[in-house]
Amino acid sequence: MSRNISKIPPRLILIVAGVLLLVLLVHLAGVALLRYQAEKLLHPALPRGTSIAEAHVHLFTGVLEVKGFELRRDGLQRIRVGSLYLDISPWRLLRGELHVEQAELDRTYVRVDRLADGSFDLGLPPFTEDEQAQTASPPIAFSISSATLRRAQLQFNDGELTSELLVNELTIGGFSTHSESPQIPLTWDMHWDGQRIAGDAVVGLADTQVAATGKLSTGLLDLGRAQRLARQELGLNGRLGFDGSFDWDGRELALAGEVQAPELAYRINERRVELGGARIPGFALALQTEPAIVVQLEAPPGSHVETWITELEGQQVQGRALDVSGSVRYRPDLVAVSDANYRFQEVSWQSGPRGVKASGVGITGDLEQSLAGDTPFPAVDGAVTATRVQYADSEAALDIALQDLQLQDLRLSQLDEDGKRQLSGTLSIAASEIDQGPTALAWSSAEAVLGGQVGKAGVDILTSLDINGGRLSAPALAHGPMRLERLQ
Repeated sequence: MSRNISKIPPRLILIVAGVLLLVLLVHLAGVALLRYQAEKLLHPALPRGTSIAEAHVHLFTGVLEVKGFELRRDGLQRIRVGSLYLDISPWRLLRGELHVEQAELDRTYVRVDRLADGSFDLGLPPFTEDEQAQTASPPIAFSISSATLRRAQLQFNDGELTSELLVNELTIGGFSTHSESPQIPLTWDMHWDGQRIAGDAVVGLADTQVAATGKLSTGLLDLGRAQRLARQELGLNGRLGFDGSFDWDGRELALAGEVQAPELAYRINERRVELGGARIPGFALALQTEPAIVVQLEAPPGSHVETWITELEGQQVQGRALDVSGSVRYRPDLVAVSDANYRFQEVSWQSGPRGVKASGVGITGDLEQSLAGDTPFPAVDGAVTATRVQYADSEAALDIALQDLQLQDLRLSQLDEDGKRQLSGTLSIAASEIDQGPTALAWSSAEAVLGGQVGKAGVDILTSLDINGGRLSAPALAHGPMRLERLQ
């Protein structure tokens, strides 16, 4: 009796072997095609002078791993990537589409040199004509779900000026070139020249416009250094820190939060202003850049400036321990303050031999400071108070000491064409004294109605005067000081 031997196992073996061979061929073909497409798409970004320590491509998982990427030129390391991890869709890549599920770069270094003509050199050698033709080819469709940059270092050199940006972590959310107006979420934590910059934002791209809204927290950034790095001369120096929110649409910037400035100095035309120990919590700022720069600042109660100095044509005004609140509007020719409430512990003015020192000063109302004129004092519509005011003119041997000064309904205009300012208001003063050489006038109280003009050539402002408890002493009074119960 013959044995019945089944033919199925050999066929099964052949089928399995065929499938495995087919899979192997597909894998090899897929790797070859994937490598061809990857080189075709990425080669323009990999110029001569690059080296890669390791590179691994996993076809079915769509993972690309690169370690030890480096670009050197003229013996200097220009770009280094410790590791690159890409989780891509390989089948989309075969269709000319690049979709990245996840991208991670770690331990990256980039050196950027700024040339004399203002251009930037990243150390990339020039492309050949073939590379330029590939670079100029139509862009591929690109999308990404998530990208993370960790431990990155950007070194910037401009002559002898060097700056360093250290990125602890930068995360980029979803983005696609298919979208007409993509919204890209970002988070970052970095240090610029030792000062932390952290925050998050959503960046919108529409045509050529860029918009962003989010939160930002910084250390004390060096504004003068930032200008030098940008090769800009804005006349602004000092350190500034911010913690709050921002909204930028390409033409207007809105900020809200807290600002600190241990020192800040700026120059507008011939006017120099210095601030020290400034802190403005809960402020709001709106900046318009077109057609001209306009700034609107809301300073809430609790805003404080420790020191303030302004200089113009030999005149200097200084203030100490200033508490401020109000709304400030800036344009290139004017600074206007509305609903102002300024409290100075001390304030002084000096112009050659003449000077004023005041303590316990309060200013309320509206102020306008012209930036086109030549006066350090603003136009005022409000009230001024001071616990003590001292005026001295060494050339005229004149000294004035006023106590408890109250200047109400004050109106002081801007300079007119004749170099004069219109002044009006009511003035009350407690016990005070005026000395000029051996002559002295003192009183227990005084009230005056002011009206007239203040100019460089002189002062003509007194309309009426009422003095109580007066006392006049002078060498010409042979019988001693003259007492005046009341003088009108």
